[in-house]
Amino acid sequence: MIIMSGFDQQRFEETKDAVLASRPHSMGFGSLAEKSVHAVLKRYYSPTDDDMEVPVGGFVADICYGMSIIEIQTRQFYTMKRKLEAFLPEYDVTIVYPLPVSKTLFYIDPDTGKVKNRRKSNKKRNIYELFYEMYGIRDYINDPHLHFKALLYEAEEYRYQGLTEKHGRKERVLTDIVPARVLEEISIESVRDLMMFVPVELDDVFTTRDFARAAGIAWDLAGFCVGILKITGNIEKTGTGPRGVYLYSVRE
Repeated sequence: MIIMSGFDQQRFEETKDAVLASRPHSMGFGSLAEKSVHAVLKRYYSPTDDDMEVPVGGFVADICYGMSIIEIQTRQFYTMKRKLEAFLPEYDVTIVYPLPVSKTLFYIDPDTGKVKNRRKSNKKRNIYELFYEMYGIRDYINDPHLHFKALLYEAEEYRYQGLTEKHGRKERVLTDIVPARVLEEISIESVRDLMMFVPVELDDVFTTRDFARAAGIAWDLAGFCVGILKITGNIEKTGTGPRGVYLYSVRE
């Protein structure tokens, strides 16, 4: 496990300021196809501007330099299947997964462009969501050319108030997500590195519910974790317990 592995906070802040200053905004924050978090990280991880948005194998890579490709993917890894099929035979591919573990919501008046109010989101997210996304590309997960970086960050989310109506009620429309502060950068160079996410509290033989309890996550999310760990050979099914529950153990 590598946390904040060479992550340069100062350069990140400078990159963020430069990107936000250059983006076209309407009333403060525009409804942009590319969210600011994606634009900032693409600039931060790219060696030069010429390495961004590079055509490769019939697709456009977020970043490509030498024989390395970096893709910034906030969710829905399964949409990358065709890209991975094209990239992995010839390139090292790193998927950067920005995960907002805390979020402040800003509500903007569409008439003035000013923030009317703000509040902290109650939604809590955690690193194990990476396994849910990995499951969507499980057919490629053991490829030695595939790597991951999970970026845990504090987010600012900006929404306009009352731009549309649905079922007779005004809706708040998401317009942009800005990375306020990076908390951790976790690098996964090989599938063996996924062992860092196996809770040390687990017994030698455990169930999916045991994993969920030890990791402090929901049972269904633990199912994706166990599934990926089994596919990558980090754990193995060792038997069946009461009521047909599968038993697992860490593979030596």
